[in-house]
Amino acid sequence: MSSYTQSHHHFLLISLLVVIGLISWAEECFPQGPDPVLIETPYAPAGYAQLLKDYVVQIGGNQEGAVMETRFDYARFHASARQENLREELRKRFLSVNPETMDPATRHAWAVNAYNFLVIDQVVEHFVAPGKDTLNSVKDLGPKAFAIFEEPRYTVGDLTYSLNMFEKHFVFDEAKDDKGPVDPRYHFVLVCAAKGCPPLMPWPLAPEDLDDMLDRAVRNALRMPDQLRLDGKTLHVSKIFDWYANDFQERNARAFLSRYAPDDVRLALNDKVKDIKPDIEWDWSLNRP
Repeated sequence: MSSYTQSHHHFLLISLLVVIGLISWAEECFPQGPDPVLIETPYAPAGYAQLLKDYVVQIGGNQEGAVMETRFDYARFHASARQENLREELRKRFLSVNPETMDPATRHAWAVNAYNFLVIDQVVEHFVAPGKDTLNSVKDLGPKAFAIFEEPRYTVGDLTYSLNMFEKHFVFDEAKDDKGPVDPRYHFVLVCAAKGCPPLMPWPLAPEDLDDMLDRAVRNALRMPDQLRLDGKTLHVSKIFDWYANDFQERNARAFLSRYAPDDVRLALNDKVKDIKPDIEWDWSLNRP
């Protein structure tokens, strides 16, 4: 080997060692740390954030300004070897907290995250039954239609709640004397496992970004045709505006839509829209891919 070749090899070796040293120094001085979304918090166990990351399937929404529709992959989660243990652990973690010690934003974020998980938990629990096909609709869970939402089965503190009771008590503060007006944006982040629901976000709600996350969820949902359709002088909206009419500001859906609807709809509301009809039929089929 010539002296030139030896010198060249030595130079490459020294360069490689320098690069390795710089990488080690950078990792030590600037540690990456865990994904902040996956950190354990009072309002969402880290396992729930990972569950959403692993099994929420995004349809669109990857480009700036695109509408994000989602589905939950119940079949793949049901087939996971650890799903029963994970569901049991998350159920315990969500229901063992003391909401009374939380500030309102943290309590509301926890309540929405818990509600959405408990719905997923029930769907996966009954996803496949002996002698039956896979579940087609959340309304078919239980001995009668919509029993999943009405049966008391979730204990927090000394009281046991149905999903409907849980939602009213913890998300909408039904039991609090000073609850103030209901924030109707929460109807766009509570997901009942049906395709008619607004999309399940692929990350937990967080109290520090709660207001922004609620706004984003509402605006995203109102760009979807199963939530809002403009037809000449008539604006058709989802059953949310019928079932929860009293929750909207001054019982006025127009004011809410004027703030959160897409630009073309907002202009139409100020000009040609004469009627707002909450007549878009709710699709109760399971929100699966």
